[in-house]
Amino acid sequence: MIKTSSLCASLLIIAGLTACKPAANDGARQSVSPPAAAMENQISISATHAFGTASPVKTIAFSPNDVASWLGAIGLLTDDGVFLTTNIEGKKFNSHGDGFTGLAGLDRPGLAALFIALDRQGRLRPFVESDNVGGFKPAPISSSAPPLAHLCGVSEAQILTAITKAGQIISFGVSGGGAIALTSKGAPHEADGEITDCATDKNGETYRLETQAEQLYVRNSVGNETAIASAALAHQARLTLIAREGETAPILAITGLDAEMSLYDGQSLEPIVGVDIISGLSISGLTQPDAIAATDAGFGGSGFNEGIIVLSERGEGRIVVLARSYLLDQVTP
Repeated sequence: MIKTSSLCASLLIIAGLTACKPAANDGARQSVSPPAAAMENQISISATHAFGTASPVKTIAFSPNDVASWLGAIGLLTDDGVFLTTNIEGKKFNSHGDGFTGLAGLDRPGLAALFIALDRQGRLRPFVESDNVGGFKPAPISSSAPPLAHLCGVSEAQILTAITKAGQIISFGVSGGGAIALTSKGAPHEADGEITDCATDKNGETYRLETQAEQLYVRNSVGNETAIASAALAHQARLTLIAREGETAPILAITGLDAEMSLYDGQSLEPIVGVDIISGLSISGLTQPDAIAATDAGFGGSGFNEGIIVLSERGEGRIVVLARSYLLDQVTP
């Protein structure tokens, strides 16, 4: 692992408002259909940190640093397919080429940071940390993966889940240091509808946004679903998972459909609350959240030592960061 010893200033956490408790789930299959407009319950949360980018960002991923957390890598894909890396400060960016449509970051304690990008042909392109100042270089890869359409994420067991261009859900074990090897894990399986976005949690559970019968649904692996919008809006919806403590299912966060971040219970998929990200002190909020990603890994400073939630502003080169613990304090008991 490439590490250095420097310090990062602590980041201020701004106080937020209270929220509702998620509804209980009895384990049975559920299908609920709230309106695609703003959720019934609303809270406001102040932006904690922000930085600018040269172009709008459509995808965000992380590769944490387990020794010097403030040096954890943040990967960004711009709207025009350029792959950038930076750290939590967002002051310096390294560019690693263009032509990319997807990105996944790996948490690999003891090993160099690693991102796996997806190019327009559906091929996997790994980039491994190459120096102490945020540099990454292409890495060789051994893979039998078919052409892929989406990268859902990588579990704690280093299992990458993806969606093929044929619409199947597929998984691979990821191994290797400088050279990356992907090993198929089980047979691909079909989704109920057309998957437009997906996210995989630390335990390997995959959650999907799918279109079917002119509706956009969020679905999980135990068969629950919620209709969240018209299928016509599917191309702009984004999904990520916010880990809760213990074995509790994560919170699902969906952006791109309106001016808020909508949160759902990961087990029942019932709505929890809509979150408006407002301005705090000298940091502006978001008017149209677009890309979103979350991690429970520390990213430096007293504010971000329990993880971060990172969002982009649609159509603008601007990134806003929330402390994961700050959000969870407002939406969980």
